[in-house]
Amino acid sequence: MPRRRRRSFWSSWGPERDYEPAPTRRQLHQRLGRDPAPVRGEGRSFAQTIWGKAWCHNLERYHDYANRLPRGRTYLRQGAVLDLWIAPGEITALVSGHSLYEVRVQIDPVPRARWSALRKRCSGRLSSVIELLEGRVGAEVMEAVTEPGKGLFPEPRAIRLGCSCPDWATMCKHVAAAMYGVGIRLDEQPQLLFELRGVEPGQLVESAAQIVGEIEDERRLVGELSEIFGVVIDDEVESNRGRRGASKKTTASKKTTASKKTTASKKTTASKKTTASKKTTASKKTTASKKTTASKKTTTDGTMTRQQLLSRGVPASTIQGWLRRNVLRPTANAGVYGMTEEALTCLDWYD
Repeated sequence: MPRRRRRSFWSSWGPERDYEPAPTRRQLHQRLGRDPAPVRGEGRSFAQTIWGKAWCHNLERYHDYANRLPRGRTYLRQGAVLDLWIAPGEITALVSGHSLYEVRVQIDPVPRARWSALRKRCSGRLSSVIELLEGRVGAEVMEAVTEPGKGLFPEPRAIRLGCSCPDWATMCKHVAAAMYGVGIRLDEQPQLLFELRGVEPGQLVESAAQIVGEIEDERRLVGELSEIFGVVIDDEVESNRGRRGASKKTTASKKTTASKKTTASKKTTASKKTTASKKTTASKKTTASKKTTASKKTTTDGTMTRQQLLSRGVPASTIQGWLRRNVLRPTANAGVYGMTEEALTCLDWYD
């Protein structure tokens, strides 16, 4: 008598679904309205630079995600992340599995108090934005930026995960693959981390005097609002309210003194506002001149040479990444690349 085959427990869930073929690059372009930006992981450690490694290390610190991360790494190695896009406060991706799934990750911006404290810790320790983006920073700066709860990288309560797959888990393998892909993308464009968290990398290079000046401006604004709305918090005023037997002459003299102080403060405020407007106008002119210079550096036919990009401070690894993602377009001449709008936008970070 032939032996009866034992039925598997997993067969009770129904037949296994077939994988749908991954869409072509042309189909992805029609769906996205732009060229897709795929990400593929190679080797045991995907990221190679300081920023990419720090992102992956921050992701692996949280035990809530530990069970799903290995499957995400496998998907990334297999090239399942067909598109990854990083915008302020949001990460979107298309990941291929049984079907094509849409991943959307929302990340809160850096709290204002945390960003101010981080700027104070980094003040005077950085000389340029290029050094910061290339990771040529000291151990103290990197420790401040990556410190849990105080640095630039988000914690789980600031992250909201979403995927169109039927998996019940919040961190599914498709989301995990996309999150690891962010580390690879930061190797090529580290400025995207600051854009994702809603902050400017140039503010970390500012001196301590500029930071203190901003704090004083905020306090001065509070004082001006109190004068406008008549809200005065002063112990002397509160004690005067209880003295109903004060003479009229004392009251009149106090009003005269208060009016003089108010007039003087308004004059001081007006002069400071004029100075601030002049500084703002000067900074705008400087920014406009920089953009004009950057546009002049690009040739009339919309191309740039490799040597020009290197002289602008763009690393060679970043140039290769731009070529893979069609940010730069190769031409018939060796070492000459066609510039896209995205390439010109990325060059602004290196001015």
